Order: sequence, then structure tokens, then C-alpha cells
Amino acid sequence: MGSYLVNATFQSKITEGADIIVGMIYTVFGICSVCGNSILLYVSYKKKNLLKPAEYFMINLAISDLGMTLTLYPLAVTSSLSHRWLYGKQVCLFYAFCGVLFGICSLSTLTLLSTVCCLKICFPAYGKLISFSLRLFSICLLNKDSHWLVCVSWRTFI
Repeated sequence: MGSYLVNATFQSKITEGADIIVGMIYTVFGICSVCGNSILLYVSYKKKNLLKPAEYFMINLAISDLGMTLTLYPLAVTSSLSHRWLYGKQVCLFYAFCGVLFGICSLSTLTLLSTVCCLKICFPAYGKLISFSLRLFSICLLNKDSHWLVCVSWRTFI
């Protein structure tokens, strides 16, 4: 009876047909995400000398989205097509951790990007006061290190 309760816990609550449709949609989105983000990272690598500091936000967003796609989509697709969670409690916790990590990183990146755009539009003189190297340093520091660190540190409280 104990094994039935464990299996019932991981059963999908939607119909089997809906699970298959969700699995197919996730597959299409996953393929598009891997292709699109990989192309963006490849082009950014090849044209790294032409990148402006604000474009590093897009690179970080692509890394975050690619990380989410590569860690979450395979688990979600296979479980959806099987109409139940296949991987147990520990992988479920890892799945949740990766979802929170990459989700917060994407949201933080978009927040920083919109802040930079707002400053450039509303205060155009402000952007000219800061040197290129200082902008690049602040973007790398704020974007890459701090919010990735915040996301990982939140894991200790969950």
C-alpha cells in the first residue's frame, strides 16, 4: 500500500491526451529554444569585438534560458508523455531548484536590461558620463555574479 501512495503522488492530474499534447508542445519549444539560444551564443562569440555592454544582458539571458531548457525540458517532456513523474523526490527537488535558479536569473536580467534602457532614454547624459569599461564592469558584476549568487543562496532556505 505504501508504494501505491508514492506512485499516486506522482500521477498526473490531467488527462492522458492533454499530457501528450503538453509533451509535444514542450518538445517543439525546447527545440526552438536550444536552436535560437545556441545561434545567439555562437554569433555573440564570433562577433565578440562588436558587442556593446547592454548586449551582454542578452547573452546572459540566452545562457539562463538554455540552462532552463537543458535541465527542465527533458524531465518535463518524458514525464508528461508517461503521464506521471518518472524521477522521484530528489530529482523533483533538483527540478524545482533549477526552475527557481534560471527563472530568477532570467527575471533579474530582464530587470537590469529594462533599467539600463530606461536610464538611457530618460537620462541620456547619464550614459555618457560613465566610461565604457565602467559600464562593462558594472554589467558583468551586477548581472553575472550577484543574481546568480542570490539564486544559489536562496536554495539554502528552501
